[in-house]
Amino acid sequence: MKLQLLDFGTLTADEGWVFEASGVATKSNPDPKSKRRAYQMIGVLIEHPKNGLILYEVGPAPNHTELWPEPVKEVFDITRYEEENRLDKQLEKAGYKVNDVSAIIIGHMHLDHAGGLELFRGLDVPVYAHEDEIKYAFYAIATKQDFGAYIPHYIDSTFNWQPVYGNEV
Repeated sequence: MKLQLLDFGTLTADEGWVFEASGVATKSNPDPKSKRRAYQMIGVLIEHPKNGLILYEVGPAPNHTELWPEPVKEVFDITRYEEENRLDKQLEKAGYKVNDVSAIIIGHMHLDHAGGLELFRGLDVPVYAHEDEIKYAFYAIATKQDFGAYIPHYIDSTFNWQPVYGNEV
């Protein structure tokens, strides 16, 4: 088995979104300055001898600037994303095409992790995600209760969703 990291660019956001208690006001520091950090967006290309080419995470959609709502772009700013950071270009760099992918694993379905599913529309590639995450993401879109981290262009029943139950691997 061989693993390759895929570079989907850089997202910049307040560290409080990632680090628990970051920027928390204390007695000695009642007005802490909020700090923004750059976060590398990475996927993993898994070349498996029996199961073929598997992707873990697919990064943002190539047209994320058009799809992401303005309030989301204000909070989660993609500060480095060139043509070469697109999922299809990262696959080409590794010697593959989108059609070569046999399965996709999504850790969680936020727009910077799963937006690249757009490239697999109509291909019937199995997309594995935890049952609870699939339920939550679809519910969030249907009720508009979490429109931001999840967006409708890839939370779509036409993809070949394969729920993972409990700790199943």
